[in-house]
Amino acid sequence: ATTVAKVGGASAAAVSLRTLLLRLVLGGSAAGSAYTFLSIPEEQRTQLVDGMTRSFKFWRGAFPIYLHYLLVEKQVAGLDDAQQNEEFNKLHDRYASRVEQLALSLRGFYTKSAQIVSTRDELVPQQYLKWAKKMQDQVPTELSADEVRAIIEKSLGRKLESMFDDFNFEPLG
Repeated sequence: ATTVAKVGGASAAAVSLRTLLLRLVLGGSAAGSAYTFLSIPEEQRTQLVDGMTRSFKFWRGAFPIYLHYLLVEKQVAGLDDAQQNEEFNKLHDRYASRVEQLALSLRGFYTKSAQIVSTRDELVPQQYLKWAKKMQDQVPTELSADEVRAIIEKSLGRKLESMFDDFNFEPLG
């Protein structure tokens, strides 16, 4: 009599075949992705990598916070509304400044999202709303006055003084 080894109810041969197929699919996917990545122009590749880096940075910062909120949601499920609000307010106090720093460091979409939600007081807890409202007109700029001058003059092909009597470099919003 021939004995066939069983792994989790399946024969060892079936497990080996599944493993081989999985490796082929994953290897083929990786090879196809690499080929596609290398076949696109350098500028698009750079943008793709930048986007992936930003996404990773976002999830690295946001996912643990999200998990903590889920955990607390499960822990307070049987409590009355006042007790639940108290526990969630502790989380809001703890994480609002972290989310603010994450949005400021990622800029772009994240800053704009904060600006949009800040217009709806009923959507966001006060701890988040407090800093999100500042995003309306107090987003820190990364450009110096000299950099702004250089960009404008290069774009328009003329010196600022030849176009304007006065130019205020202080951001308006």
